[in-house]
Amino acid sequence: MLKKAEKSRTKHVWLTMYADFITTLTIFFIMLFYSAMLQARKTMSDEEQKDYNSAISDAVFDKKDTAAKKTEAREKQLEAVQVDGKPLKDFAGVRVNRREVVITLPEALLFESGKARLSEEAKPLVRRIGKLMLQFPGKIAVEGHTDDVPINQEPPPGARTWEIALARSTGDGPYASNWELSAARALQVVHLLTREKVVSPDKLVAKAFGPSMPVAPNDTEEHRALNRRIEIRAQLN
Repeated sequence: MLKKAEKSRTKHVWLTMYADFITTLTIFFIMLFYSAMLQARKTMSDEEQKDYNSAISDAVFDKKDTAAKKTEAREKQLEAVQVDGKPLKDFAGVRVNRREVVITLPEALLFESGKARLSEEAKPLVRRIGKLMLQFPGKIAVEGHTDDVPINQEPPPGARTWEIALARSTGDGPYASNWELSAARALQVVHLLTREKVVSPDKLVAKAFGPSMPVAPNDTEEHRALNRRIEIRAQLN
């Protein structure tokens, strides 16, 4: 058995030697290229050096500027999307960066206070946004957010377990915490998009953040209203 093992190791020694050779050769050519670059720069005049450095700097900034312009153009294009004859920006906040598109919908537009059932008026808007997000290649995440005012909804006296479960699943509660409420709201949006075949289930993710990711201090009613929201995020790659 030992002899067979030794033969096997000996048989593959050449792979190690070949890998070392390729690595050494690569390093040699890198050093050769770097040496040639240094020599070329030594022969440049001061004016040529400035032009060279300026060209590199311009190339870097042009790339950043192009990316910024592309992001801005995409944001304006999304804001102008029509919903019932009005631009999307009249209903929702739109943010775009190099990684994702984020559409923010306020609670008042979608739900009653303390509830997770989508209003009938909100459903066309959610459908439109779902279709809009399909143009982007990545996953679509639906996030539920609340303010930090505690809730502790109690089920009606005598309510059976199945009745409570049914009420929660349809968005009417009761919900024991902001975390449960934010999860239920995100799921209601996901259920609408999948039930009506607007977005494939394998492209959707539901997330619940409760009061943990505020966009404003929870110190006034106006600020708390900003924190009660649904965010729909689409990855750009």
